[in-house]
Amino acid sequence: MKFSVFTVMTPDIRLDEILPLLKKNGYDGVEWRYKASEKDFKDEKPSFWRNNLCTIDPKASEKELLKLKQLTQSHHLETIAVIPYLEAGDLQATEKVLQSAKTMQARMIRIGVPTFNSGISIQQQLADAAYKIKQVEELCQQYEMKGLIETHHDTLTTSASLALKLAEQCNPDHIGVIYDPGNMVFEGYENHAIALQMLGPYLAHVHAKNAMHNRDSDHIGSWIRKWAKLDEGLMNWQEIISTLKDIGYEGYIGIEDFSQSFSSEKALAFNIQYLKSLY
Repeated sequence: MKFSVFTVMTPDIRLDEILPLLKKNGYDGVEWRYKASEKDFKDEKPSFWRNNLCTIDPKASEKELLKLKQLTQSHHLETIAVIPYLEAGDLQATEKVLQSAKTMQARMIRIGVPTFNSGISIQQQLADAAYKIKQVEELCQQYEMKGLIETHHDTLTTSASLALKLAEQCNPDHIGVIYDPGNMVFEGYENHAIALQMLGPYLAHVHAKNAMHNRDSDHIGSWIRKWAKLDEGLMNWQEIISTLKDIGYEGYIGIEDFSQSFSSEKALAFNIQYLKSLY
């Protein structure tokens, strides 16, 4: 197994500054966050989803992308993926990401998946999503890339089985799944051995983070979602690593720590050391 970082987790470190830190801590690759920065956020303190300094701007020129690619390679790191925040079925935006990823020599991008709409039957929603993903598959094939469906709470692909339902109509060379156990603390958990065996060739990547639920003191019987350290949340990463080894997984584990238990630099060191201790 190899290890990467999704740069959403290092919002206070700039693109050129993250690379020597990744190399220093023994990472093999990087997943670049890809999103336009809103002007209203630029004066804010750096944060994961607002003013994130470790992000590729979609308006970046080819020259700027090539410079970042060369800088990444000079640190002997691989750009394994470009991770945008796409709307399902937005082919124009998807193609733009594919073009940028191709310039960066990435192999994969994350694609858009719809959120669940309680006013429409789940059968209809899955059929509509499947149609959109088939269209995205054609683009991915054209650019010789793989589009990734992430297991993610509050979407149609909360679980491995739901992600597979959309992916299995496609060629696994061009559509795959990001298995994200941390997201499944909130919604979509399935036995890891069942889920990973079921995904088979569609298992393209793994994200590593953790989470838990805390009681809501203001509302009896309610719980609050909370991100946690990799070794403290509800997901057992020893079990996950063992299961990945059992199925012969040789891909990347991409760290995406939202716990805010450490500074960004310390989080880079802690998470890879912890995961390697389980291997």
